[in-house]
Amino acid sequence: MTVAFTLALTVGEASSAEAPEDVLVRGNAEQSVAELARRLAGYLGRPAMDAAGQPLGYGLRVERTGEQLRPDAPLSSVDLLEGDLVMLLVPRGGERRRPRWAEDADGAPSSPTVIPLRRRALPLG
Repeated sequence: MTVAFTLALTVGEASSAEAPEDVLVRGNAEQSVAELARRLAGYLGRPAMDAAGQPLGYGLRVERTGEQLRPDAPLSSVDLLEGDLVMLLVPRGGERRRPRWAEDADGAPSSPTVIPLRRRALPLG
């Protein structure tokens, strides 16, 4: 039996000075930590592949515990709680690009699995 979940998290990047963002994540408990990390990376505008076309291996660290989560662990087995601050660990080759949440390639809004809970601040000027 697959258990679906919706979890509110605060996500930031360990290598960035930008403020962490509150998001709502939807998925199932058997998904891996690596899959969640890829989804969060895409939300934050990080690429899925490096320049050679190889998948990038993002990591996650839970600030409450200091634990770096094992990428192959199912989400049902990790100590991740509602409201946790999770830091995305970005590998080399993970330069930022246009965030996937902005719009799909055809200009249509996507149906995301990571949803912002607060509107992003727009720069003035």
